[in-house]
Amino acid sequence: MPHTKTKLIWAATKSVWPTGRIGADELQDWYAGCALAADLLHRYRDAGEPAIVLLVGALQAVGERPEVDNQLTALERLGLHQRDITVVRTGTDTIGQLEAAVDYARVWDSDLVVVSTFLHYPRVRWLCRGKGYRHFVAWGRPRPYEAVTDLIATPLYPIVDKLGLVERGRKKVLERRASGKL
Repeated sequence: MPHTKTKLIWAATKSVWPTGRIGADELQDWYAGCALAADLLHRYRDAGEPAIVLLVGALQAVGERPEVDNQLTALERLGLHQRDITVVRTGTDTIGQLEAAVDYARVWDSDLVVVSTFLHYPRVRWLCRGKGYRHFVAWGRPRPYEAVTDLIATPLYPIVDKLGLVERGRKKVLERRASGKL
C-alpha cells in the first residue's frame, strides 16, 4: 500500500478573543473555522486518510487568553481530542503563522490544508498562491471593527505586496504585538 501523506489542517482563523464580538462563540467566524477544520478531519479520516488539525499562533490580546487556547477549547467542544490536534505556539501575524505551518508540514512530510474565515480568505489565499494547498473558507460573524478594516485593506494587499511594502508594515505590526498591543 502506498504511503498516504497526512492531511495537516491549519485552522488559519484570526482574532479569536471575545472582546468586541457580538453573540455566542458558535456564531463567530473563527469558531466556524474550527468547526470546518474538525469536519475536514473527520472527512479525511472517514476516507482512510490520516489527518490532524494544526493550530499555530503566539498572539494574545491584552487581558485575553492566547488565541490558540480559545481554538483548542472550541475544538474540544466540537468533539476533538488532544490526539487530533497539534499546537505550535509561534507567529503573531498571518505571515509568521503561515511560515510555521509550512515548515511543520515540510518537516512532517504532510499535505497542508488551509481553513480561513471569509474575510481573511483573500489575504491567506494571496500568501499561499502557487503553493498548491487546498483551501477552505468558513463563514460566520466577524468582529465588526475587523470587518470594516478587512474590507478596506484586503483589496489593497496584493498591490502593497507587489510594491514591496508588506515587510515594512509587518515589522511595525510585529513590534506593536511584541509590546502587547494589537
